[in-house]
Amino acid sequence: MKKRMLAMVMALCLALSLLPVTAGAEDEGSEQVKNYVEIRATYNQEWITNGRNNSERRTLADETLNKHYETLNAASDAVAGLYSSTGGCYNLGSDFPNAGPFFYRASDSPSDAEKSPLTALEYIIHGEVPFGSDSWISLGGDQQGFRISDVKLTGADDAKISGTVSISASVAGGYEETFVQKGCFTVSNIEFTSTTGNTSLSANGNTNNKSQGNDKRADETLLVIENCTFHNQLYSYVNDPDSENQVKKIINNEFVASSDIGEGVYAFFLQGQGTGCIFQGNTITGYKRGVNIQFESEDGVVSITNNTITVSHETRPAIQLTNAKEAIVTGNTLTNETGPAIWFYNNGSGTEYHAEETTITDNAIDAKYLFQNGNSEDATVTFGEGHKLTFSGNSLSENMDLYTFDRGIFIPITVTFIGSGTGTLDPAPLNDGTIPVVNGESQTIIIQPTAGSYISDVSVNGVSQGAVNTVTFTNVTSEQTLSITFGRNSTGDSGPATYSPTLDVSDGGTIRVSPRTPEAGDTVTITPDPDSGYMVGGVTVTDRDGDAVRVTANRDGTYTFTQPRGRVTIAVTFVRETGETTFSDVPETYWAYDEIQWAYENGYVNGTSASTFAPGASISRQQVWMILARLSGADPANMAEARTWAMENGISDGTTPGNAVTRQQLVALLYRYATMMGYANDARADLSSFPDADSVAAYAVEPFQWSVANNIVAGTSDGTLNPTGTATRAQFAVILYRFWEQIG
Repeated sequence: MKKRMLAMVMALCLALSLLPVTAGAEDEGSEQVKNYVEIRATYNQEWITNGRNNSERRTLADETLNKHYETLNAASDAVAGLYSSTGGCYNLGSDFPNAGPFFYRASDSPSDAEKSPLTALEYIIHGEVPFGSDSWISLGGDQQGFRISDVKLTGADDAKISGTVSISASVAGGYEETFVQKGCFTVSNIEFTSTTGNTSLSANGNTNNKSQGNDKRADETLLVIENCTFHNQLYSYVNDPDSENQVKKIINNEFVASSDIGEGVYAFFLQGQGTGCIFQGNTITGYKRGVNIQFESEDGVVSITNNTITVSHETRPAIQLTNAKEAIVTGNTLTNETGPAIWFYNNGSGTEYHAEETTITDNAIDAKYLFQNGNSEDATVTFGEGHKLTFSGNSLSENMDLYTFDRGIFIPITVTFIGSGTGTLDPAPLNDGTIPVVNGESQTIIIQPTAGSYISDVSVNGVSQGAVNTVTFTNVTSEQTLSITFGRNSTGDSGPATYSPTLDVSDGGTIRVSPRTPEAGDTVTITPDPDSGYMVGGVTVTDRDGDAVRVTANRDGTYTFTQPRGRVTIAVTFVRETGETTFSDVPETYWAYDEIQWAYENGYVNGTSASTFAPGASISRQQVWMILARLSGADPANMAEARTWAMENGISDGTTPGNAVTRQQLVALLYRYATMMGYANDARADLSSFPDADSVAAYAVEPFQWSVANNIVAGTSDGTLNPTGTATRAQFAVILYRFWEQIG
């Protein structure tokens, strides 16, 4: 038995010694296969079952689809050859001697036609691959009416495509029973550099069906471009006007202009006919012009949300809008210090901007002009009848001109204050003393005297309205004036001996306040009682002027403060205890999961969409101002008020609000805030153990010493401080959480 086993082992060793040896990764010549295009295909199971001469056809198709190609053009040509009647390799008979294995004879009736051989194609780019053509190519062959419903162009291994890049994909279609209801062309994780300055990516719907006797069409044809990098213009053309719901989605891409980018180049340019475009979570830097979305039809819905767009052109904008049924611009950071932020475009002076509704909300805008209205500096564009423009919650930079380039979009109400007293308005005037009103809209202004002051008189366009606290301007189409006279009480504002607080308590729990009517100087105790499944998210106290009152968090779960003179507002927020994952891009295993959940649930940091957080994206200086202001107990209505708060309290000089905050800027802002609030201790760390300590700016040395000593900031993964590196959203959530732990 032992001899038999020994003989078997020796035989096995001999057999193994005769096998060929595969070259290792470091063998000479391995680099030759690093850059290539891989094709992955999904066969139609009905074609496999019912197709003619299927085994031969499948074999021939596999030989083409299982190869690697040096250029994208070569891969596209190989797929097209599968359908070709002139350049293919399979003989169907004397009628078609050179037909490809997927060739379909036009003489066959639709009922006898074989099923479309492929349902999906994926072209995977490995490394750097040249485009390989001087003209456009079509991915997903459409010979004889067959269309592939799902076409993907996917990057792997630091994928790059360069050359004259012009690509379209024919998705959805076919005859009757082979017709596909939806199609999608998805491009992801690729860096594009075009030698012509223009990268063209488009999706074609089922344009051949009607001409071939089929009235059915694709209900939805999608083009999705995500997580890519472009160094030139991304151009796309919508050429299927009959699709009922053709949507383009451009999501989470970076547009970083090459050094030779021209002044006439937009980062993203969409033309043609279609019914929707979503431009979301993208970053644009280095371009003269930003986003240009043009529809020939008036049925499109354009959504431009949560992007950071920085451009520099005197007459061209960060965002250009043309002929959409509805335009939504919200949550963006728009910067153009030399020109307009948004352009309402048309084809000539005096014509209408065709949109039923335009919504511009919650954007941070730093520009020389807010709007450009027309196709030139002198042109004017009117809004169509019934058009509704909503403009609210936006943060505007100082010295922005609202009334030159807009040419009638906004009408100013000029506000003048008179008298010895003081007061505030809601909405507050801009820095130039005006309150802008959308042309044709109405505006109500609430007047509130400060403590010790009273309203003596209110005048509208020179006509006294008496001592009213509310004024409404109706159908504003021309400039208006508002004059308010405040008087001051001769006895001052002594107020009552006791002060009952105003309570602002969210859902999820209740609170007790003791004493309920304290005198000035009393210690007031707040006792939160969260409901099951909830926890305390935040406790703030503000005085009658809206300034923050310092609150101490105690170990027993209570909060205390010293009652000032005058009534205070106590705000307590309850949040749900951390449970399932909130964001798809922040799984529970993510290194900053707990801190991101905490920051989101406490309202300090929002997601970039309903389901994404973008942890690797940057955070702007003005966003940090807003968060610190809220942390202090202040409640800025917009970014402009947050900027004012930061400047008045010595937190920041207020410059470059839209710029991404660096690590050293962030720790400096936190340290100044902690010092202002009385939270900063005397602990200081020695930074000499960090190899890049000498590169820390002078203003940030002590903030870094303090933050490292208090475990608010630690070194990066490579053991450096990285002071000039951009702070990511995830890093900010972690630093903010550690800071909160320190001051609590």
